[in-house]
Amino acid sequence: MMTGRMPRENITRLTRNPAEINRMQMSACDRPEVCCPDDRQSTGREIALNLAGFAGIAFFAIYFASRLRDGEAVSALWACHLASLLAGSGILLRRPAFVGIGALWLLVGIPMWFVYLSIGGPFHWASLLTHFGGLAVGCVGLEALGMPRRLWWKAMAGLLVLLGVSRFVSPPELNVNLAFHVYQSYEPFAGYYVAAIVGLTLGTTVFFAVAEQALRRVFPALGNTIR
Repeated sequence: MMTGRMPRENITRLTRNPAEINRMQMSACDRPEVCCPDDRQSTGREIALNLAGFAGIAFFAIYFASRLRDGEAVSALWACHLASLLAGSGILLRRPAFVGIGALWLLVGIPMWFVYLSIGGPFHWASLLTHFGGLAVGCVGLEALGMPRRLWWKAMAGLLVLLGVSRFVSPPELNVNLAFHVYQSYEPFAGYYVAAIVGLTLGTTVFFAVAEQALRRVFPALGNTIR
């Protein structure tokens, strides 16, 4: 009668031969129905990464809902808020370029936000989520997906597109993405705004190029491989 139990002599042989035990464990991991420690760790990393992606999207959604309630939903077009959405979406889609651009935007957006607050701009608590939470999400995504090459010009092009869209769809008093003035109460001379935007564009482009290299050192490009 077959009992399914291992013969006593086989048990004795295994207890005397650790190498045989290791061999059997390794062959067991090759079977699809067996879940090995490495598989569990990989699954855990995937779940944590996806949660970070959902968090980035949720941060943007919370900010958008709060500004919609205030009647200023168009403020969600600020690049720093969209950066959180971009980073979260990039994680879920496994698109490191989206995550990298979101991180670059926030590296510029956070200092600009502090300038905005220092000159009397209103503080909205949900902005903390999109700025600092969004940057944290971006770092998590870059840690897993890596920082791709040649994102600096794409990040700058995206900002210029946002500036144009913001000027078309947002009111001057909100000045979304500096679409109407560069934090000045009056224009010192004719053409000042254009000159300021050109200067900011050049300076931001250089910053993006330098920041990209720094991020590539910290988060080397890995394609779509999850570390």
